[in-house]
Amino acid sequence: MFCWPIHFAGIVPGITSDAQVQRLLGPGVLKSDGAGDGTRCYIDPKGTATLRVSWCTDHTVCEVSLELGVRPDLSPPERRRAVSRHFLPLEGFGNGHALNLGASKEAVAQNLGAPADTDGKDTWTYNAYRTCEIPEYLIFHFVAGKVVRVVFSAPAG
Repeated sequence: MFCWPIHFAGIVPGITSDAQVQRLLGPGVLKSDGAGDGTRCYIDPKGTATLRVSWCTDHTVCEVSLELGVRPDLSPPERRRAVSRHFLPLEGFGNGHALNLGASKEAVAQNLGAPADTDGKDTWTYNAYRTCEIPEYLIFHFVAGKVVRVVFSAPAG
């Protein structure tokens, strides 16, 4: 468990709006399901990571996903539009922003302790201590013992 508001790239799930995301990172590439929910995708200038920012109720961000590499579902023109000079994957996350994509399971466990839940050996979930009504959590996805994706989630209320 952790005791700080989950955030990445200045985005706080459950609080930040889509309009604020665009002011922070630019327009990115909008992927919409047509039902009012949507996702903006961003790629760092070096093309090493993808940031997906999804909103739910009232365009409030409910999930931020940081992933190693560039998503294959983005076409070449979308990839060019998704580049944001303000998206810096090395910003870090976890206690003291000590973790990054590629961190080992051992580093995650040392930084955050034992996970609250696991889904197999390669998906770990951590919950926030500070949660009142809306659950806040981090989900780490590992491949070969290294973080390849982390999801910051706080569903909008």
